[in-house]
This record gives sequence, structure tokens and C-alpha cells, in this order.
Amino acid sequence: MDCTPDVSHVEQLSVTLRLVHCELNEGVSIHEHFVGFLIAEDTSGKGLLDLFLGHLDKLNLDIGDLRGQSYDNGSNMQGRNQGEQKRVLDVNPKALCVPCGSHTLNLVIGDAAKSSIMSLNYFGLCRGCTLCLGGLFIAGAF
Repeated sequence: MDCTPDVSHVEQLSVTLRLVHCELNEGVSIHEHFVGFLIAEDTSGKGLLDLFLGHLDKLNLDIGDLRGQSYDNGSNMQGRNQGEQKRVLDVNPKALCVPCGSHTLNLVIGDAAKSSIMSLNYFGLCRGCTLCLGGLFIAGAF
């Protein structure tokens, strides 16, 4: 799960499930399924848990079958006392949490890029081009 605001500044939670099927004779198969964008009016650990549990219920999935969870490093997700991962563990102690490697790598690369004037200029130029092109698409120029 990951939250991000859309273009209208509405916070959306994207939910992806990874299914792992283990068979002694067949081995292991892993499949990931995107199961939806949900509007997150409350981005606290409790608000996100309630939203997630409601969505699982709509999909007729049991949180008791969950064996892992992974989020970014935000306190609302990783918080030891009131974060999403703690609240899920309270409901299902078998759902161990592992920080998302992609988010962690993104933070490391971001910090590394900030340490060089050349990289700051380069990424600043890339950001400017992206914003300009995005504005042209919104205006209907393409």
C-alpha cells in the first residue's frame, strides 16, 4: 500500500497484493495483483487500516491469511505504536512487516543526488521539463 495525492490533491491509496503459492511437487509461484485505488480521507495508521480492512472485506479476503506487509518509511505506515504495520500486527500477528526496498533506495538516491551541484542542476532541469510537458498535456497541446 502507498498513498499519494492525485492531480486534484485527493489522497489516494494504491493497494497491491502479492500471492505466494507453495506446492511441494510444483515449487513456488508468485503473482502480484493491483486491487485498486482508494480515496484516503484519513491517512493516520487507524484510518488506513480501516480503509484496507473494508477493501479486503469487499474482495472477500481474510486478513488472517496475510503473511507479510511492506510500506514506505512514513511514520503513519511504519510507526511502532500507532502505524499501519503495528495495527495490522495487532489484528494478525503472522503479518510481519518488511520496509519497502524501493522506497528506501529512492531515499538513498535522493540524498546522494543532493550532495552534488551537477546532479542538482541536472535533476532540476529534468523536473522543469517534466512540469512544462505536463502543463502542455493538461492544456491539450498534444
